[in-house]
Amino acid sequence: MELSKRGKIISGLTPIDATGAAKNGDYISMKNAAHCTVILHFGVSLVATQAITLTQATEVAGSTTKALGFDLIQVNADVTATDTFVETTVTSDTIDKSAASEQLFAIEIDADDLDVDNGYDCFRVNLESPGGQATLVSILYICTELRYAAAVPVSQIID
Repeated sequence: MELSKRGKIISGLTPIDATGAAKNGDYISMKNAAHCTVILHFGVSLVATQAITLTQATEVAGSTTKALGFDLIQVNADVTATDTFVETTVTSDTIDKSAASEQLFAIEIDADDLDVDNGYDCFRVNLESPGGQATLVSILYICTELRYAAAVPVSQIID
């Protein structure tokens, strides 16, 4: 499978220094995809721990929102030493990233995990501020099981 042709790879947060501020990924719409894998890559991350949460919305502008529950996350605690992810249980829809550098996190979201009965079909990732600690992070959304086959898949960043 050629992921770039059969799925949609979306930059949710370009690599950025999150020192001193909360950072949120962009909202994406799940109207045209059945599944999305969220990849968070933390480069330098000194002693800071950061809470990772999800928010769902009724549109990509994010004007009507509520928490999106999740209970599992895949964690690679040191990408310089291994390429293995460990399934980790999430408590109260929040995971606290440990104070370490070079980590990857993967969150699996199905479209029907959202409250679609009440019009919620968009979501984003939220990162708590690491305080004054240097933290480099980026977010990718990889949408698959697209509803419509096309040479250029339908956009996930517009309603």
